[in-house]
Amino acid sequence: LKILGVEKASELAMVAGSVGLACNLGALYKLVTDGIMSIQKR
Repeated sequence: LKILGVEKASELAMVAGSVGLACNLGALYKLVTDGIMSIQKR
């Protein structure tokens, strides 16, 4: 928490939400660029 400079629970919630959205955006980008079938082949 010191690294993030978070002092309040609401700030920590915003950080966690931002990380979750970034993760979802990365997954969505992978689906759009590679497609579902190429991911399932692995």
